Amino acid sequence: MTESDNDFGSPNEVIPAHPRDYTHSYWKNGWRRYPAIDKSPDILCFETGYYGFSLDVANLKVANFKIFDGDEQPSYTNAMKDTERMKDLEELPLNIQVATLDGKTFQATTARPVNENNKGLCHGRLWEAGRIAQVSVIFPGICLL
Repeated sequence: MTESDNDFGSPNEVIPAHPRDYTHSYWKNGWRRYPAIDKSPDILCFETGYYGFSLDVANLKVANFKIFDGDEQPSYTNAMKDTERMKDLEELPLNIQVATLDGKTFQATTARPVNENNKGLCHGRLWEAGRIAQVSVIFPGICLL
């Protein structure tokens, strides 16, 4: 087998990304809202060409997830326009735990709003997002029981 026979091409060849190789995240009900008017939950959504995931950060014991069928995959630009497939995610139990060195275990139950004086500023901050799923979200007010 020569270098030209493999799936990777030559070292100088640029391999185009597959149309499913994308990710984007968003707050389903918006980032900044007026809490006196809009009482909708803070739901963090991640959508890739391969799966969808959503999390109501006020309830960290439940998440919604679905692996997407390869035949139904829209491109990144089409996924940004249409969130219909994110409506059919399956509700699943979620268990986020922190263990201490002395063996005590605490379960994450909720994340408090970033700004207690203005609860319309959501429960977390998006720190970093990458091409497939390198995403970091910080929940500064996470509650462990």
